[in-house]
Amino acid sequence: MVAIVAMLLAMYPSVQESAAQMDQFIEQFPEALKALFRITDYSSGPGYLSTEMFSAMAPLIFIAVATAWGASATAGEEDKGTADLLFALPISRISVVASKAIAMIIVLGLIAFVLAMSLFIGKAFIDIELSITNLFAACTSTALLGAVFGSIALLVGALSGKRAFALGVSVGAAIATYLLYSLAPLVDWLENLLPYNPFEWANGAQPLFNGWDISGLIWLSLTTVVITLGAMAAIQNREFGS
Repeated sequence: MVAIVAMLLAMYPSVQESAAQMDQFIEQFPEALKALFRITDYSSGPGYLSTEMFSAMAPLIFIAVATAWGASATAGEEDKGTADLLFALPISRISVVASKAIAMIIVLGLIAFVLAMSLFIGKAFIDIELSITNLFAACTSTALLGAVFGSIALLVGALSGKRAFALGVSVGAAIATYLLYSLAPLVDWLENLLPYNPFEWANGAQPLFNGWDISGLIWLSLTTVVITLGAMAAIQNREFGS
């Protein structure tokens, strides 16, 4: 993560030096292409990082970590043959799933903090305009986006007991919703679905430009909680074999 941030920040001065040419070049892009990649004020600090980091790269990292964690949380135990031992302990199954979900959130929070601080420290070495408040808003939204798909992996793992299946379904859901989000500006009926898309909740308000989007954060958090509660209910009713 730190290496990616360093590479992107190292490239920014050249973007800034050729800002006029860069903006003119981007203006020549087809409107469909600009809409597809949500390109806004590319030569500015928030515009550059929104396009290069937070449109795809950062969500990919958070979703990869979260789905791998969620799929392993319950289905991984069953794959390893340790589910019987784990759920025979004198603690409830719900407590086990809750602790694993909380651990996932903590890990995502730590990654978000490292990302935000790496960008904030890096801006001291180059001339890039970034608000620390907006930076933390963007990182928090992206972390919660990852948590949504991590909770899907947790639920599918609790229902199926198959780690690979849980990982495949959650990653597939992430890819599908990202494609719907990306194509929405180009297709009218897809645009009508944006209010229900986790990527829109995380990025639609452009937190690097505008700061905290409370509505989006609430939707991301509620969705994660509801799906995690579903995973708890599913695991409570599962029978485990050795």
